[in-house]
Amino acid sequence: MATPATASSERGDVAVWVTEQDFVSPLLAALGDLAAWWHSENVPGLVIGGVAASLLGRPRLTGDVDGLVVIPDRDWPKFLSSSARFHFVPRIAKALDFAQESRMLLLVHSKSHIHVDIALGLLPFEEQAIQRAVPREVGPFRLPLPTPEDLIIMKAEAARLEGRSL
Repeated sequence: MATPATASSERGDVAVWVTEQDFVSPLLAALGDLAAWWHSENVPGLVIGGVAASLLGRPRLTGDVDGLVVIPDRDWPKFLSSSARFHFVPRIAKALDFAQESRMLLLVHSKSHIHVDIALGLLPFEEQAIQRAVPREVGPFRLPLPTPEDLIIMKAEAARLEGRSL
């Protein structure tokens, strides 16, 4: 089913018609490869952000994937190098240097062009949230999702760090 969406152009906002398939297929491709990558590397993690909010609550449009993993800093280079087998490549030059400063790994899924931001967790809360993960069937794969309560805490903290309210 086609639905109207708004796109920006040099002439201002214009209405365009898009299908659900235009948004869902690339997102599913990125999520499937993300799940396979983390499983292959035995990396504990969660899908968070808009995708998690959509799967745990009310669906909303999101064009990227946010994740959280907890791995030792010394393992980041191996983790990043293994991502290419699953079609993830760094979005920026010196991605590991940026990760050292921000604890964020900025990637893009090369097959779908979906941006994937992976938070490199450190806090006990993040480790515990991963331990409490709720596996969710999404198509042919399982995604580790936070509990709704943990997702609310993560969203509140993200809003606080960005200086805005929920």
